[in-house]
Amino acid sequence: AMQAFLSFDISMIPVGVTIESASLDLTTHHIFGNPFVYLGTMRVCSDQYGQLDSDDFVVGPASGVLYTVSARPTKPLASDLLTDAVQEQVDAGRSRFQIRLQFQKERYFNQEPDYLALGAGQARLVVEYQE
Repeated sequence: AMQAFLSFDISMIPVGVTIESASLDLTTHHIFGNPFVYLGTMRVCSDQYGQLDSDDFVVGPASGVLYTVSARPTKPLASDLLTDAVQEQVDAGRSRFQIRLQFQKERYFNQEPDYLALGAGQARLVVEYQE
């Protein structure tokens, strides 16, 4: 519940285009308990993991932070850092854009579940580009 990994297919974006904007829509979710109260902010991190292995499961400070979320997402998240990270993957000819969502605290012992549940296909990466 403290970390989630998302992978988006960006293979349809031609190499050489300019990414105008990118936004991450996490608004279609279910929330259980109070994760933003008990676990702190959620970080959206660039994590081009390819295949997940033990090195990807980070406990402690996050790196490659693109966006921080301090309350339940009610609108798509957008930042210049997110747009730049997508541009970097497109320029490299990569077919996937991958991120890690990580709460600030690794756990909180309140005997209740505290997490954000993203159903399959409900998180969306929306990219606008110019050729």
